[in-house]
Amino acid sequence: SVEEGERTSREVARERRPSRESPEPAPRAFPPDLATLYDHFLRSQLYARQAEQDEEHATELRRKELDELRQASRLEPESGYVHALIADRLLLLSSTDEAQQQVRIALKKEPELPLAYLVLGKLHLYREQPAEAIEAFKKCLELEPDHAEATARLVDVYQQMAKNHLLEEQYPEAIEWYEKALEVAPYRQLIYLNMAYAYSRMEEYEKAIELYRELRRAHPTRVGRAEM
Repeated sequence: SVEEGERTSREVARERRPSRESPEPAPRAFPPDLATLYDHFLRSQLYARQAEQDEEHATELRRKELDELRQASRLEPESGYVHALIADRLLLLSSTDEAQQQVRIALKKEPELPLAYLVLGKLHLYREQPAEAIEAFKKCLELEPDHAEATARLVDVYQQMAKNHLLEEQYPEAIEWYEKALEVAPYRQLIYLNMAYAYSRMEEYEKAIELYRELRRAHPTRVGRAEM
């Protein structure tokens, strides 16, 4: 009958409706080791921020940050990323030998890790090895083309090499390094100006003027302000 059909429909609806007495599924928790690892990373970041804000106690805070990263490494020993982070922090504490050891471990575990090559480049700069630093930064950018810090550091090395030649009045060599810098960072105005200066010292005034025009085309507002 219709009545029985309606009653059956209501019963079916009740069966489909979840019971209020049914227990809610328990939320999934992090595995204990993963939770502890995450905690060490958070603490390391906290100490890093404090070190940036407290110059007087920066060394002590950096050591605490390093200790947290070491503990994270014990929980995740196969992570090249953690070893690269440790190497980077060791550089801030001028522990270059240990930093080099950590970079080697990082690259052994993760040979294509951009961070490891970035830190390796910084290590070479610390040791005044610009040629080796350039190769490390270029490798980092090969693996991660948009890596901002590697880009900035590579351009800085190119500009420093160019400046060294300028001071020695070796203008063609300086221009070669500035050209390398422009390939990486065509937006940096100072490179154009320094190249133009080098050309003017060589009495190649047309090239100097053309560089200045190119700079004005790329940055008309900024160059106009600089002239004022």
